Amino acid sequence: MSEIVSPYFYDLAVSSSGGIWAANANSIVHAFKNKIEVFDAREFVQGSWITSISEDDQGNVWAGTQNGNLLILINGEVLEVKAWSRKGMVTGVVLSIYGVDEYIYFATGHGLYRYNPLLKKIDRTFTTDDGLASNIVQAIYQDSLGIVWVTSRGGGIHRLHNHAELERIEVPDLFKNAEFISILEDSNSNMWFSTTSVGILKLDRDDNATAYSMYDAQSSERVLSLYEDPEGSIWAGTNEGLLVLIGDQFKLFNRSHGLQFNGIFRMIEDNHGYLWASGNFGIQRIKVDNLLAIKHDQTNEKRIKARLFDMSDGMANHEANGGVFPAGWQMDNGEIWFPTIQGIAIINPSLFNETEEEIEVHILSMRFGDNEFSNLENVSIPPGVHNLEIHFVSFDYKKPHTINYKYRVKELSDEWQSVGNRSIAYFTTLNPGSYTFEVKAEQFGIESEIASVSFAVEPFFYQTKWFAALLLTGLFMAGYFARLFYSKSQMGKKLKKEVDEKTKELQERNQTLEVLLKDLKRSNEELEQFAFISSHDLQEPLRMISSFMDKLKMNYADQLDEKAIQYIHFASDGAKRMKQIILDLLLYSRANKPSEVLEVVNLNDILSDFKQLRGKLIKEKNAEIEYEQLPEISTHRAPITQIFHSILDNALKYSKKDKTPVIKITAVEKDKEWEFAIRDNGIGIDPQFYDKIFVIFQRLHNREAYDGTGIGLSVAKRSVEFLGGRIWLNSKPGEGTTFYFTISKK
Repeated sequence: MSEIVSPYFYDLAVSSSGGIWAANANSIVHAFKNKIEVFDAREFVQGSWITSISEDDQGNVWAGTQNGNLLILINGEVLEVKAWSRKGMVTGVVLSIYGVDEYIYFATGHGLYRYNPLLKKIDRTFTTDDGLASNIVQAIYQDSLGIVWVTSRGGGIHRLHNHAELERIEVPDLFKNAEFISILEDSNSNMWFSTTSVGILKLDRDDNATAYSMYDAQSSERVLSLYEDPEGSIWAGTNEGLLVLIGDQFKLFNRSHGLQFNGIFRMIEDNHGYLWASGNFGIQRIKVDNLLAIKHDQTNEKRIKARLFDMSDGMANHEANGGVFPAGWQMDNGEIWFPTIQGIAIINPSLFNETEEEIEVHILSMRFGDNEFSNLENVSIPPGVHNLEIHFVSFDYKKPHTINYKYRVKELSDEWQSVGNRSIAYFTTLNPGSYTFEVKAEQFGIESEIASVSFAVEPFFYQTKWFAALLLTGLFMAGYFARLFYSKSQMGKKLKKEVDEKTKELQERNQTLEVLLKDLKRSNEELEQFAFISSHDLQEPLRMISSFMDKLKMNYADQLDEKAIQYIHFASDGAKRMKQIILDLLLYSRANKPSEVLEVVNLNDILSDFKQLRGKLIKEKNAEIEYEQLPEISTHRAPITQIFHSILDNALKYSKKDKTPVIKITAVEKDKEWEFAIRDNGIGIDPQFYDKIFVIFQRLHNREAYDGTGIGLSVAKRSVEFLGGRIWLNSKPGEGTTFYFTISKK
């Protein structure tokens, strides 16, 4: 007698006296009533462990080891049986021991051995030569009719006749290579065999075979255990959960239906109406009536009320996955014993009451950013919050891991979202509005009352209805005035064309011509006045958009992501470009209507002003502007300034990136006019586009390559024509461009 030296137990057997024999790695344990006896077998095990155990008709306990040794316990002493030579038994794992009549049978990885206690030797060996499908024997079982069943790998189901002859049962092709690992006899004397890969096979008493697959039930075909309920339905324990056979189809139940864990290794029904199921996370208890109800439920609303027992209930370790078939046993006194990797879990079902404890859930706090608050009245989330957490809890200091939660936000969905044991709800980027968060807890199939909290997400100013209405109104007005401006411009051109045609036809009708000229003058004056008013009205909403975009970027930049900053940039840039277009249009409309009188203009001063105005750009490009003493001419200051600025701006803009811009200005005096030339060494212009560049809003390059509105040269042309001159150019692509223009002497 000694202490238990290893906590790992691999097999259980019931003694004739009502006690339990258990095998672990180094010893044999006999437990009877409140007494536990440990029999040390380390002398014979030699580094291996005991894998299987059984009791014969004389009360002797037999044990097999991993390395093929055979041990017997007689009168409290462990002895090694050496009644055979190595030829009598091949070394290998003893998978199971089973006593039938006067013999002891050993299932090993090298065949089935029959030991004769009277002769004290193995007197018969069954291998593939004797009809076994495989020498790896998995299970031995004696049914209610006394028939001994032997299963093996390789699709082997056998009956043993008269302790001498093996009869192999023909199985369907699907099971030809199956590994049968557990056996069950149902109330109709049908035999059920589970496999590791192809589901379950049923044999009736006439050996008619029926195959059952779990594939359609979204489960693997590895069946670890079998159970028959009081209504005769077969249940299968798998790694994916618990399945019940309804008709010829299996229906799967798992953690989402209330199970505490999915992998079920052994199922035992007690004498009080409960089913006990073992697994890697402990032992769960389910009322059999609950299983029957959920089996017949067509609404999918019923839940499995499974109670978990684990280390918090006194188990040394919650891993109760067993070793070999069967991984658990019910005693004559009603107790249920399950092997674990640290001893035996002993359950007395009569000690457990059936009371159902109420469960409550509480919402603790809400958190966003670095702010967390537990005062949940009138909660308002500021705009720009991208991550929101809601913390909740149901208190159970003994088994907090068995509490599962569901929550929903009614405004987002009516469906409850299951989050398991997680007690935090996460939300990202909720749209502005009012919300109600609801949560409930569940433990062992009992649900709590719903806890809720209401909160509001505040919008940015640009997400409000008034801003949207204002923006739509501004866009509508901008489109309306742009359309109106364009329509008026086209109307003016059409009217002038008609006047020109009428002038030729009505040369002799001077009075009518004067009327038409007055109408034209009035129309042009109205058009100019309209252009001024329209440009002012169009700029107002653009200034508002630019101002709000700048405020948004300045006040909320740290709350916006990179894409939002990019959108703000796009909006501001668009508003600025729209404003520039309006100003350019206004400038274009005034190009031939200067208000100042003739004066003597020093062109050297105009160029000095230009270099000062564009000083930063000239310095960035390292540009050189060359000219000798330019003349003083009598003209209008604004148009001549606009001509030089537009052409020089064009030369700087379209300069080569890899070459220093050089711009040369010359002036030649002629009889009736001055002729000016502005030559650059830029990218040049293809001759086919000479006329196009003077047309308003016409661009030869996209905005990403060169900025601008395409109006500068059209303004220069309009101003030159107003001053009684003309403008033209010569250019070679890649070498540069020379613009020529004349100014009439006044």
